[in-house]
Amino acid sequence: MKRPNSILMILAVLLILAVSLTCCSKKEAALEGYTGGEMSDKSLVGEPAMMEAPSPAPMVAPPPPPTDTSTAPATVPEPTTKKRKIIKTAEITIEVKSFEDSLTKVREIMKEMAPGEQDGFIADSSSSKSETGATTGTVIIRISPNKFDHLVDKLMAVGDVKYQRIAGEDVTKEYYDLQARLASKQEMEKRLIQLLATRTNSVSDLLEVERELGRVREEIESIQGTLRYYDDMVGMSTVNLTIQEPESVVSGAGGFWGPIKQAVTRSFEVFGKSIAAMIIFLMGALPWAIVAYVVFLIVRKIIRKRRARTQQTVSAKPKAK
Repeated sequence: MKRPNSILMILAVLLILAVSLTCCSKKEAALEGYTGGEMSDKSLVGEPAMMEAPSPAPMVAPPPPPTDTSTAPATVPEPTTKKRKIIKTAEITIEVKSFEDSLTKVREIMKEMAPGEQDGFIADSSSSKSETGATTGTVIIRISPNKFDHLVDKLMAVGDVKYQRIAGEDVTKEYYDLQARLASKQEMEKRLIQLLATRTNSVSDLLEVERELGRVREEIESIQGTLRYYDDMVGMSTVNLTIQEPESVVSGAGGFWGPIKQAVTRSFEVFGKSIAAMIIFLMGALPWAIVAYVVFLIVRKIIRKRRARTQQTVSAKPKAK
């Protein structure tokens, strides 16, 4: 009788082990089905009494709804450190003994300081002579801003400085305001293009959108042109150099006889010009004088003939008795 009892006990232990293993496997499956504080329905099937209640999950804020970038207002990122935009200009007038020699010195200075066009160049130059022969010229120079001050010092050493003006215009605020306006207008242009592509209303509405799009594009081109001008003026500084010779250098001998000699020379020049003007006038009036003389002769001859006929008529009449 003992042997059957031991067999029954072994079978009971095996049955308990099998039930325990089944419950553990279902519990693990239930835990695997748990996501974000919710339990899948399949994990609840089985033995609810043997499954422990899960601890409440922390509340997670839902992600923000996606925003439509096509309708969001344009935002321009503000730079942490804005690079200053300074337009440097200089106006210098120097007096020299020889204009040509001084112009050669200016060109040598430019070759030394600006070996390439990206460093600087002579944008324009012109010269003229006065009545006394003194030469005056202007040279416009574009130079890199980091070499601006050094160039000004060298140019003022070429001759005797008569006038100088150095200015620096700060256009930082205007420049970045234009960039912000440009970004806003470009964003508006994109919206209008999208509206033009998706709009299915009447033709008048489409034409109105096209007109608005044209106006926005004109504003964009105007702003871009102003920005290009600022970039050019900020990227290369400008120096206006005037070179002039003094009158005493070319007027001959100075002192007491200098002005008298100039006055006599000018008098002969005026007299010569007057004679030349009279000759030109006579040569132009000569053909008309010849025609007038011929007409005068014809008229005088006609008058004489009439007078002769009148006298003959009077003499031919009989005298009264």
